[in-house]
Amino acid sequence: MLGPVSILSLALTDYHPQGPQQRFAFASGTIMPTDYRWLLQQLATEKLTAVIQEQYPFTDVKRAQHRLTTAHAAGRILLTYNQEVTAQ
Repeated sequence: MLGPVSILSLALTDYHPQGPQQRFAFASGTIMPTDYRWLLQQLATEKLTAVIQEQYPFTDVKRAQHRLTTAHAAGRILLTYNQEVTAQ
């Protein structure tokens, strides 16, 4: 429906263009296990900071999904196995 446009996605990895005039590219590349280790090390040493909006107990997954789809996100919404954590 958009006509001849180029689409650059930060979230969709496998979007299929709706016609031969559309081009699609996914902005992120593959991340390897060594890259994950590097990222976790950066988080552990506080060289990077994860922006976490809210945490929900794993048993409250439906409420976390509802929050994600009905409100503006200012960070990640995480599920935790620590049942004492409540939504902030």
